[in-house]
Amino acid sequence: MNSCVKNGKNGIITTVALNSSFLLLLLFFPFLLRADHLAVRGSVAGFYNSNIEHLSIIDFLTVGKQYGIFIRNEASAEYEYAFGETESFSFSLSLSSDTCLNSPERSRFNSFFELGWHGEPHDRLTLDLTLQAHHTAENYLQMRNMFLDLFVTGDLFWDISDDHAAYATLKAGYYTGFDEDMRYMTGPAVGIELGYFYYPTAYTDYLKPGIGFEGYFFRPEILTSCTDTLRVNNSFIKPYLFLEGKIDFAPVFLKATLRYAYMEWLENDRFNEWSKRRREHSPSVSTQVLWDMTKYFSMSLAYSYRHIFSNFGQSPSDYIDYTMEGHTVMLELSAAYERDTP
Repeated sequence: MNSCVKNGKNGIITTVALNSSFLLLLLFFPFLLRADHLAVRGSVAGFYNSNIEHLSIIDFLTVGKQYGIFIRNEASAEYEYAFGETESFSFSLSLSSDTCLNSPERSRFNSFFELGWHGEPHDRLTLDLTLQAHHTAENYLQMRNMFLDLFVTGDLFWDISDDHAAYATLKAGYYTGFDEDMRYMTGPAVGIELGYFYYPTAYTDYLKPGIGFEGYFFRPEILTSCTDTLRVNNSFIKPYLFLEGKIDFAPVFLKATLRYAYMEWLENDRFNEWSKRRREHSPSVSTQVLWDMTKYFSMSLAYSYRHIFSNFGQSPSDYIDYTMEGHTVMLELSAAYERDTP
């Protein structure tokens, strides 16, 4: 593309999400103190990401591959109120920040808000319904309001026997993109996941295979220059498989996950007369060692690896190469406090 790109970017919108989240926490603090069950958690972590994924095509085309060394701070509070013998209502708020030491503009702020209902229609059947809101902002140097997503989720868990259980999760939501580069991230999303638990040692160790499907129906990104037009489509479907396991050597726990996802975009990308549909295969593996040092403090070391095999980049005529691999290593120290009110 020529240098005189006119992508319509017209400045940065300053976010007030964190201030709003702290205000919500202050408003609900008196109710948290009167909770039937109150859980407060906090953590600090350091992690290395060998390849930060970009959310906009502008960043893909201009920034390229970039590693990051991050400090993560996270705090959350959860309030639960029980009514009856088998039902409860919950409210939770979580705030986190990922500070990128080598590239401050890649730092991100996240705030989560959740309302939930828990019920037990049968002795071995539980149902959880939640309303979740998540907001993300980026860039310490010149804050930009990125996107907000709202989801309604239903989780059904069937405790088949002492050794076996099954679950199903349904979700539906909507994303709204704010920053000019994130406007494309606007539209509905759906998902379903089915899984099975096998407990070899009375609910401490487990093996969990599962399958899932997600669909995201976002707007296209359109970039124009003096002579060229690039249209990047962002609606895609993603079926996936996974196998997860956990081994309990209390106070040490080992956890590992294997995962494979296939992604196919619903329309072709177009660059002048060139046209091609994006398809990707994405295997990943993650491991974690968790040490419960005391009743209130724990430490974990986690590693994950992901490789994306994309058909974009296989041909010299492609405008971009989406094939990538990434390693993430994280060391985290957590503290938690829980209290039941008589």
